[in-house]
Amino acid sequence: MNARLKPTLQPNCTQPELGPYQRFRLTIAPQARLTLPEYSGSMLRGIFGHALLRHSCRCGNTQHHTLECTYAHVFEGAGPTGIAKDIDQSPRFVITPPPAKTYTLGNFFTLDLVVFGVNPSQLKEIKEAWQEACVRGMGTPPVRCTLVSFEQCDSPIPLLSSEVTLDFKTPWLMKRNGRILYPSECSAADFLWAINHRQALLNASFNLGLPILDTPTLDALGSQLLIKKDLKKVTWQRYSSRQTRQHPLSGMLGRIRLSHPEDNGLAPLSALLGHGTMLHAGAKTSFGLGAYELKVNH
Repeated sequence: MNARLKPTLQPNCTQPELGPYQRFRLTIAPQARLTLPEYSGSMLRGIFGHALLRHSCRCGNTQHHTLECTYAHVFEGAGPTGIAKDIDQSPRFVITPPPAKTYTLGNFFTLDLVVFGVNPSQLKEIKEAWQEACVRGMGTPPVRCTLVSFEQCDSPIPLLSSEVTLDFKTPWLMKRNGRILYPSECSAADFLWAINHRQALLNASFNLGLPILDTPTLDALGSQLLIKKDLKKVTWQRYSSRQTRQHPLSGMLGRIRLSHPEDNGLAPLSALLGHGTMLHAGAKTSFGLGAYELKVNH
């Protein structure tokens, strides 16, 4: 491999250790000019799913998978019967896509992949599926790529004090009573509820043991917070290869700043917000939506 393609590993990258979830940083080098679209999580999810299906499914019937099928376990969140249940519709992974950009030969990009509830053998198949997906190509038309590295990264949980900024990396799609929320409507409690609800669903589906908050505690904290929003509504089209048509999506992009009047008033939210940076929040997280970074304000 050309030396200029070899990435410099991030200082917080370590060797894999299995736990409730693991975050991996994939470094990918296109072999020709490749333009990644805005919010490419849906595209990346699709090529990964097709590659995992080809590589790991030997069931002969994609509607009835066996207990040993890694594809059903990882991509469809299959329950103990081998058939996905209503509560298990979320896949056992989440992708944080790279920014939209055009890459040429000699460049590389990174994406983050979080997986949960997988064993070492399944993790090996996941890596091999990504290798196959890269070889088959990304984008339209497909551009052959090379998986340069697949490294696990530490996921530190910062201890929050009285102020924190959530910088959205992909749009958030949030709802209240089934209705999509716009930036002007969202309160601090809405964002906390979205993050907590996502992790509660993962606990119920996959028994991750995440330390979620009960409703009274969440409501009390939400009412005490001040919020400063710098958000805008964004819309785009997602192409579904299964249905061979475009689907409109919308969400909020930007940042919010949460502050508490007391020193260390945000400390009870440290774990919740920290885990959320890996697991995303809101709707359509399987398409990479709801990603954010925490910026602790001192």
